[in-house]
Amino acid sequence: MTGSTIRISVLANAKNRGFTLIELLIALTILGILAAIVIPSYNEQVRRNGRSDAIAGLLSAAQDLERCRSDTLAYNNAICTAPFPIVSGRGFYTINLNNAATTATTFTLNATPVAGAQQANDTDCALLTLNQAGARTAQDNTPVDTTANCWR
Repeated sequence: MTGSTIRISVLANAKNRGFTLIELLIALTILGILAAIVIPSYNEQVRRNGRSDAIAGLLSAAQDLERCRSDTLAYNNAICTAPFPIVSGRGFYTINLNNAATTATTFTLNATPVAGAQQANDTDCALLTLNQAGARTAQDNTPVDTTANCWR
């Protein structure tokens, strides 16, 4: 008699194993909601991280221009302007010297995302600029001022 009791309890436990369809659907719904929140947040963080490449490239180019001006006494000397445009360190941005705004005593550098690179979809910070006075600006692709969000 005890042997049949054991079999019944084993069969009863076998019926309770696994998930029901409702439990599986609830779990998938929770995963879908989490993915809808996490993926856009992750993508924004990747874009912010990529912007640091533009900032580093602009600052490096500005230092190079300052060194060149100390040697030639002018930002618009051919020696100073020759290397532009350049590509930022990680290759996400093109750094260019705005020739219309460059004189012996002033310069403006522009950083724009390289087409096809990671930052090409960063429409919030489509143009970052830096001048000889250290003034930093940024614009989205419409062009609206987005300096506060882009130069963090």
